[in-house]
Amino acid sequence: MINTAMAVKQDEYNVFTAKLADKCREQGSVLVQLRNNTIVSVKLYEDLEDDDETVHFTSGDYDYSWHLDGSSFKSFNYDIMMMGSNNLLSNRWGDYL
Repeated sequence: MINTAMAVKQDEYNVFTAKLADKCREQGSVLVQLRNNTIVSVKLYEDLEDDDETVHFTSGDYDYSWHLDGSSFKSFNYDIMMMGSNNLLSNRWGDYL
């Protein structure tokens, strides 16, 4: 699935990221492809005990973070562009994982 509705509203889910969030809740983490073709495992950060934090996506190692629309906090090169089954992406990009 491809993220086609990015940057409409950064802090709201779009159709793509709502499905990504559901998969993260079900599986814990999901492999995605970034704009620069990097494959990253993402999870949904929903810990709202800290008033400074909002719901967002993050990589397991916290090197990357994304708004709810999939746009990167750091650079457009890291925007979430595609997701598929973990098997699909790992088979396609297995040499890079």
